[in-house]
Amino acid sequence: MFASGTKIVVPTSTLYVSAGDTAAVDYVLGDFTWDNTWRVFDMSGEVPAGAKRARINAVHSSAVGAKLMEFRKNGYSNVINRDVLNTALIGLPAYFDLFVEIDVDRKFEYRGEAAPVLFDVVVKGWEIEVS
Repeated sequence: MFASGTKIVVPTSTLYVSAGDTAAVDYVLGDFTWDNTWRVFDMSGEVPAGAKRARINAVHSSAVGAKLMEFRKNGYSNVINRDVLNTALIGLPAYFDLFVEIDVDRKFEYRGEAAPVLFDVVVKGWEIEVS
């Protein structure tokens, strides 16, 4: 039994929202800068306000061996708090499905090591907070 005036805290949870049956990629190789520098990317055209994380599918292929693409929440700085796409074999497309944390403006940071031959991103959905 709770004492009078005791507040019960309900934890916040997330709800996944599908982007639906997408017919085309949302972002392509030329939408990104490939100079091994952390840059800000804006997803507000594809992800609605209130989203906390975006679920993306990326295909990455390189002609010169292992190359990296990294993602992290906008404003983060710790090197271990990121997602990494690594193309291990020359010319073989690698497919990645991951959640990318985004800020309130629906932006994240990325760093492309060197320009790949192919890089396409499809926004598959997003998470919103519910309580």
